[in-house]
Amino acid sequence: MQLPLILIAAQIGLLGYVVVSQVSKKRDRDLITMTTFAGLILLVDFQALYVGSELLQFHSEYFLENFITRDGFRLAVFLLFLCTIVIVASYRIARSIKWRSRPKPPRILRHTPLAYAVAIVLMSIFTYYLIDLLGGVEETFMRPGRPVAGQTVWLILLQMGKIPLFYKVAERKKASIVDYFLFGWTFILTMVNHRAFAACDLWQLLVLWNYCRREISRTKFLVGGACALVAVLVAGIVRAREFGYNPEAPLAVYRLLRGGSREGPFDVLAFFYRWNIEAFTGFAGIITHYVQRGITYDYGISYLQLFTHLTPYSVRTGALSGLDAWLVRQYEYNGSIVTPGYEGAFGHFGFVGLLIFSVLLGVVPRWFDHNLRSAYYDRILYGVLAVDILYAIIYDLWLMGLCLLGELFVLYLYRAIALITAGVVRGYDPDRVPGAGGSPLGEAAKPHCG
Repeated sequence: MQLPLILIAAQIGLLGYVVVSQVSKKRDRDLITMTTFAGLILLVDFQALYVGSELLQFHSEYFLENFITRDGFRLAVFLLFLCTIVIVASYRIARSIKWRSRPKPPRILRHTPLAYAVAIVLMSIFTYYLIDLLGGVEETFMRPGRPVAGQTVWLILLQMGKIPLFYKVAERKKASIVDYFLFGWTFILTMVNHRAFAACDLWQLLVLWNYCRREISRTKFLVGGACALVAVLVAGIVRAREFGYNPEAPLAVYRLLRGGSREGPFDVLAFFYRWNIEAFTGFAGIITHYVQRGITYDYGISYLQLFTHLTPYSVRTGALSGLDAWLVRQYEYNGSIVTPGYEGAFGHFGFVGLLIFSVLLGVVPRWFDHNLRSAYYDRILYGVLAVDILYAIIYDLWLMGLCLLGELFVLYLYRAIALITAGVVRGYDPDRVPGAGGSPLGEAAKPHCG
């Protein structure tokens, strides 16, 4: 078991070197790559270390519903080491590519009072249906995080509330109290229902600020990441206390609040890496299944679940229930509660899938970083979508695609509202963009220079 642990340390070193080299730069840091690689270290490699430490004591072990043996663990770590080499190599190649910028500047929206009024009305409707679905205000806030069928669509629609503030940041305009109110409205309701969505909301704001306003300092980057991690852990503890994803969670929370007891202190590592995420354990679980029984690849057929999940829940569980169940059965391994990225890549396409997935993890963040630096790209669009790369670590690609489509829908929904209301309220003159006479976009058109 020593060699796998050495390989994990090497993976952390490879990814960590890229992160540290970016953090140590005084300006023009690649925030998207930093975030993606740091996410791989935290969610995949550190979990692999935890699993390895547990398997030093036992020949095999369950992590949630993923059964992992030592042989499966060894092969999973070796494959992950090769994937890490491909990721870093792909990133280095992507850095040398001369990406082209398109010559057409994006449109600047007019945020009229009527646009805000329409947004508030729609947000009120979305909030009403979400809270009604969850059983009322008390159930929503006193029992956070409950998975209820049909709630995801309302959470996605509620993301529209963050878009006005994102636009003000991207266009370098002064945000109004309504912008902050709508963002806070979205964040609070999202946090009590889906902590990953809430963390992404905050990180999207940080990314847009970094590329469109002023590059954030190294200290703020590290402090922000630490605060996000603590928030995710606390939200997970509260959710587990109410629903028992972890059978020991109520006692664990009690011990945490007491600062430890005769039964021992609260084990944060076990809570996070054994009971909450499956980024590595899902991959090691499917590799163990492959070693013991082999596996039949579905070659992406189960990705078609994306289209069944775009339909209303009543339709998916009614008229389309047979089709949806058949698509689910095409994916052979069912050990993970939510299929993570590495597992899905192997489960769908085998070793070729791992290679393609690794190349994308190295190239795509760099591509987003380039587009966010150019004033001739729609930076709010790329800023919102860039953070969603992190979903590829913890979700299968079809589920990440569902999140991306949701982001695009609420973004273009607000754009449509702003454009229509700007035509209705013709006499309204929004705040001018500072320096509008110097470039086609004013200050918003100036590329970020650190």
